[in-house]
Amino acid sequence: MAESVTYLGTWWLPKDSTMDDVRKRPVGILTIYENGRCELELHNNNIVAGELQYIDVLWGQDSRGVNYSLFNLECRKWSHIVKYVAQYVFQGLLIDSITSPLFKKCNVAYAYLYEWTGTNMMSVPNDYNNKKITINYGKENVHIQGELDQGVHYKVTDYIGYSTNKTNLNAQFMTKFQIVSPKSLSIGNFIDYVQEFTQFLSLALFSKQYPSALYFLRENDEYGFRLFVEIPPSNKPSFKAVIPMMILKKEIPSFINNFHAKYDNISILTKRLIESTKISEFDASDFTIIAQALEGYYYRFLKVGKQKFKEIIEHFSDVKLVVDCNIDLKELKDSRDLYSHFYEEKAGDKIAKGYKLFMLTQKCKVLLTCCILEQLGMTHEMMNNILPDSIINVIVYNIMKYEKRLPKVKTSTNK
Repeated sequence: MAESVTYLGTWWLPKDSTMDDVRKRPVGILTIYENGRCELELHNNNIVAGELQYIDVLWGQDSRGVNYSLFNLECRKWSHIVKYVAQYVFQGLLIDSITSPLFKKCNVAYAYLYEWTGTNMMSVPNDYNNKKITINYGKENVHIQGELDQGVHYKVTDYIGYSTNKTNLNAQFMTKFQIVSPKSLSIGNFIDYVQEFTQFLSLALFSKQYPSALYFLRENDEYGFRLFVEIPPSNKPSFKAVIPMMILKKEIPSFINNFHAKYDNISILTKRLIESTKISEFDASDFTIIAQALEGYYYRFLKVGKQKFKEIIEHFSDVKLVVDCNIDLKELKDSRDLYSHFYEEKAGDKIAKGYKLFMLTQKCKVLLTCCILEQLGMTHEMMNNILPDSIINVIVYNIMKYEKRLPKVKTSTNK
């Protein structure tokens, strides 16, 4: 399992008056793994004398005096040592619920956010022994900023943090996403905003992204309190962004606002597209997911006639990469009917199978990407300018390369 940090401490139920005496509190070890998974092993286990399989909230304090609030604990092992897995661990404060409105700011780190912003990392002179190095601590470089809801603002910013001891100075360059609210919000409220931005960032980089660290601050807090939650690692982007920061910096705040306003309708479509970017194995169900997402787009945003796929393709007939995909409408419709609706294959049907079905799915992903980008506010002209430098162009290139290798179908004419 991943690397971990352990904290020895005492743990108790918040409303258990028998735990007021510190000496009666169970001793246990909290283990937080690198991926955020949190496990608690309890020893003198009178806390679960009633065999609590599930605990809503548990408080603790480690040997250094740091407080912890653990939420949604599930028992995984019963013996002399009882092990619980917690969904959330909040480090630094004793709080009753993740729905309590206590915080006004949330700072979020992402492993590859700096790749989206195009930030240059810190550089040190080669002859650093004879040169002065200046660290502009606390000075932020704001890339984008805007308002999500009334008074709730966000920004993506670079800053430099540092720590010192008697002999060393350690400086760290960081890019973060920050949400600030004029009124106190709960951890759950902030997580909702974070999930939205995470999906937007995944779309922008066309690779699945996850937060790597979350910190929450109250009115006058100088430093944040960290929330631990098990989160998968982000996928490193392989190509230029679909929504490049350096080129569309002025437009991106508007894109984010549109995404926020339409989130309930567009999030499932975006999720299906982003999930398709990390498929290691392919089968017909992967095709149906994208095909159904296209149908969902049609019913939610287009719906101008009865021929769903035809109308979507014609709607983007001025986007070059969609045209280059050369989507066969009958093949798309017949394949969708067979794999999605479980219709029986009939004579005259044009069904994509095997690698050809994979390529049809790739074509549909290109089309779905354009559908979502349009809902964010990207014009077709922008798509023609931006997408040729993105991974979408690589997908289309591979499609065209594959189809050039296909045998030419000879047609006969009756004389």
